[in-house]
Amino acid sequence: LAIPYPGVPLFCAILYASFLAGWRAGLVGTASAVLYELLTFSDGRLFAYSWQSAIRIATFASVALTAAILAGMLKRRSEAATYLLACNWAAESLAVQSARLQEVLHQLPLGVLVSDADSGEIVFANEHARSVLGYDLKRIHSVGQPCVFHAAGGKSYGKAYIPDEWPWRRCIRLRMPVEEELLYAREDGRLVLLAARACPVPGQDGQPVAAVVSFSVGTKKTRPEKRTV
Repeated sequence: LAIPYPGVPLFCAILYASFLAGWRAGLVGTASAVLYELLTFSDGRLFAYSWQSAIRIATFASVALTAAILAGMLKRRSEAATYLLACNWAAESLAVQSARLQEVLHQLPLGVLVSDADSGEIVFANEHARSVLGYDLKRIHSVGQPCVFHAAGGKSYGKAYIPDEWPWRRCIRLRMPVEEELLYAREDGRLVLLAARACPVPGQDGQPVAAVVSFSVGTKKTRPEKRTV
């Protein structure tokens, strides 16, 4: 369909506006351009047109409206494709960074555990932690057969039936680091003393989303002896 002058520059402007700002901007541009055409092609009197002028205006309006909608749809599809590419890139980048971080944590000479803030379940343990605690981490939360005890007094964490008693739960509740000595019973029967430090990990809203526990195998702290002169 032929678009008469001055419809050509108006048509190009509508296409540009639709692709740049979306189909709604194209519709506004189309309405303005049609109004301009109505004023331009009126025959002497306002809104009085010849048959030829009416056909030209109707042709321009239909073509401009179709172009505005198609350009807006093309813009939306382009934005969706760009957003999908950005999401894929972000996911791949996050996966690479997560793999690198886990590789670094596995190389640390300290045991590292990551606990979920809501459930309290341990979701990550580095190689050093698994070599000390064993590969069955569910034993840590066992109530029927407890394996974690207070270093002072030997009371079992499992027998207390208090979820917030574990250091990684307590640091989330208090929102501050918690340092504590634990006695851990290995599957082979050995009793290991652990010097642990649990820290909350805040999310974007400031609420803790996880807890990180680092520990080392050590000896029980003793109070220094008082010297007499």
